[in-house]
Amino acid sequence: LFSFSLKNISFSVHKLKKILIIGIPAGIQGSVFSISNAFLQSGVNSFGEIAVAGSGATANIESLLYVTVASFQSAATTFTSRFMGEGNIKRVKHVFFTVICLSAITGIVLGLTAFTFGRSLISIYVDGAEAIQYGYERLCITFPIYFLAGLMGTLPGCIRGMGQSLPPTII
Repeated sequence: LFSFSLKNISFSVHKLKKILIIGIPAGIQGSVFSISNAFLQSGVNSFGEIAVAGSGATANIESLLYVTVASFQSAATTFTSRFMGEGNIKRVKHVFFTVICLSAITGIVLGLTAFTFGRSLISIYVDGAEAIQYGYERLCITFPIYFLAGLMGTLPGCIRGMGQSLPPTII
């Protein structure tokens, strides 16, 4: 049974401050990625609607891969904060190296799979050889080094799990 009472709600300035110290830099970092993607899209738009269609198709595939690789960042943050709370630095180091390896391997496997079946995957989203070619060109640039996406997320995730959010934002 669930009950709710306004008189049981309390507010902690100390906890709010901790949330903001970690959350604001993390939000800024996420915004920087979104802004850079807007500039990238603006450049692609200058090539015309067929290029936009092909690039958009590849962006959809990339989003699916990124969610998978980014899940390692969430795991790194969660486990790091848990072990930091316990004061178990040895486990924090173990989490970091394990997650780095797993995210790199996953990025390599997913990147190679997308690269190998790229044209077929892109054709799910768009028709026309020219649009597929534009999408495949983008795929050929981004996917061979896709394992770096996991690496770029894991270190900041671990640092955030240690309670520090500003250094990953600056990096």
